[in-house]
Amino acid sequence: MFNPDAAAFRVLAAASAAPAPAWAIADTLRASQPVQIIAYCHRLTAAGLLSARWVLLPGGWPRKLYETTDAGRALLADFRRQLDLLATGEPLPT
Repeated sequence: MFNPDAAAFRVLAAASAAPAPAWAIADTLRASQPVQIIAYCHRLTAAGLLSARWVLLPGGWPRKLYETTDAGRALLADFRRQLDLLATGEPLPT
């Protein structure tokens, strides 16, 4: 089972804006090692939190676009709720 860490949540959040290739997600996150973002995209896709599809760009270049799935959006929303609770000092649900 994939246990997401803070970097995984950053990738989910970046991919939730619009479908994007891994390099664009890495650029959005200003990743110093984009290859790690690509690895996260693969793991999050395998876990069902991202979806991936190939598209042809003008000129015929293929690109794999990643997009946050419903499960990924739900996990991200839960993570944000927990952060909000921590910020207010409220106890976290168990």
